[in-house]
Amino acid sequence: MSQTFNETTVNFDDEVKRLQDRIDDLQDQLSELDADAPQRETIASTIQQLESHRKGVVWARDQAYKSDDFPQWDEDIDKITLGALRAGAYAALCDDIEADPDAGGGTSGNLVVAEGTVEAPYIDSGMTDAERIGAISQLHPFFRDWAEARITTLMDPEADIGSTDEGNGTDSGDSPEKTPETTT
Repeated sequence: MSQTFNETTVNFDDEVKRLQDRIDDLQDQLSELDADAPQRETIASTIQQLESHRKGVVWARDQAYKSDDFPQWDEDIDKITLGALRAGAYAALCDDIEADPDAGGGTSGNLVVAEGTVEAPYIDSGMTDAERIGAISQLHPFFRDWAEARITTLMDPEADIGSTDEGNGTDSGDSPEKTPETTT
């Protein structure tokens, strides 16, 4: 059995557009708020994070395979496949972090991306877990952060992974149904 579900192929061009559209929407919201509105800081922070994610995807699309600094990214591609972690894989990931007293900041993100990457040029099926984690730790940090965020979204049973706001993926069909909203 696969360690992932909700496997989703993400096209880099579509993802850049999705992120830019979301940034533009948030910038519009920000411009409509009063200067002292409490939401300004949260929206500005979200914009900054989305801009970093967009830069990570642009790097993957336009620069990763050309750079001698990232030899593990060895082919020019326009998409990768990510998946949500199953409970067992997620539990093992948490155990690995707890068992390693030298695990520093970002370790959990590297593990999430290592386990949640289904198909990409920086991993292959013959790699050990340690080799996968090593490959992830060598990626551009903006790309790694974007991939972690996408995988985390795929794990959310209430996320609409097929919508334009949450991605352009292909649902594998075996995820839990979205929780219906109730009215009182």
